[in-house]
Amino acid sequence: MKLDFSEILRSDPVPFLLKKVPPYLKYHIYSELFEIPTDVPMVRDAMEQAQSDDVFRRLLKRQNDDGLWEPKQEFAQEQHQLGIQFFSQALMLHRLLELGGTREIPAIQKGIVALMKMQHGDGKFPLFYQHQGYALWVLLRYGLQGNPFVDRGLRWLLRRQRDDGGWLHLVQVPRGEDKEKYPSCIWTTCHALWPMTLHNVYYKDEPVQKGVEFLLDHFLDTNHTKFFNTPDAWDYLYLGHDESGCFRGGTLKVLEIASQTGFDRSNDVIKKASNWLRDQQLENGLFPAIAGKDSNGDYMVTIRMLQVLKRLYPETIVEE
Repeated sequence: MKLDFSEILRSDPVPFLLKKVPPYLKYHIYSELFEIPTDVPMVRDAMEQAQSDDVFRRLLKRQNDDGLWEPKQEFAQEQHQLGIQFFSQALMLHRLLELGGTREIPAIQKGIVALMKMQHGDGKFPLFYQHQGYALWVLLRYGLQGNPFVDRGLRWLLRRQRDDGGWLHLVQVPRGEDKEKYPSCIWTTCHALWPMTLHNVYYKDEPVQKGVEFLLDHFLDTNHTKFFNTPDAWDYLYLGHDESGCFRGGTLKVLEIASQTGFDRSNDVIKKASNWLRDQQLENGLFPAIAGKDSNGDYMVTIRMLQVLKRLYPETIVEE
C-alpha cells in the first residue's frame, strides 16, 4: 500500500517518522499503517529489533511464573487486590504490545492466559465497564478474534448498554439521583465501544452503531460523571500505559471508533472533528499529545492520526 498525506495535511509526516522513530514504531507503521505482512523482511526486521530492545526484555523478565506481573500497589482486601492485579496485567500487556510484542512470545502468551483467568463465568472482568472494555481491546489487539473469553466479555458489556445508546456504571450515579434518568457517561461509553470496533462482527451491529451515535451527539460536551469531567478532556489525544492515560485519547479516540464502524465525513460531527484534528498538526509535521499544550509532538499519536485519516480520506491511498 502506498500512502500520500500531502494533499490533506500541511506536510506528510511519514518520511520524518521513518527517519526518526525507534524500531518498535517502525514496526507499527509498516504493519498497521501500510498493512505490510509481517513476513516481509523489513517488517520482520523491525519487529525483531523491537523485541531485542533492553526495555522490552526487562519487562518480560519481571513476569512471575504464573504469568502475572506484580502490581505497583498492594491492598489488604482480596477483592481490591484482584482488581488492581487485573488492571496492572492489562496495562503491562498493552505496553508490551506497543513495544512490538506479539502473542507468539511465550511470556506474552502466559500473560494473556493469566488475564483471561480473571474473568468470571458470566464474562465480567474485575472493576468497572471502562476497565472491561480496555482489557478486551488489549486482547483483540493481540489478534484474539473469536476467542470465547473475549466474545463472552463483549456480550456481557453489550447487555449493559442503556436505551440512549451509552453506558453508565452504577457507581457513577451521584447519591440522590435516579439512575434510570441520569445521563450515560461519555467516556465510559467510549471505552465500552472501543473493543467492539476491532471485532469482525460486532463493529457493524445496531447496538454499536447506536453507541457511536451517542458519542457523536455528545461531541465536545463536558461529561456528567466524574470520569474526565472537564471540557479539555477532548484535547488529550495520547494513549498511555498508566491508570489514567490508558483512558485518554479524546477526540482522536472517538474518531478511531467512529471511522472503524462505518462512519465517514458525510457526518457533520466527523467532518468537524477531523478538520479540527488536521489543524493541530505542528510545524515539524507531528501531532501533539495534548492539543494546545504540546509543541514537540508525539510519535504514536501521529501514527494513530494517520490511520484515522487513511480511513476518512480514501484519496490518501494512492496505490493498494
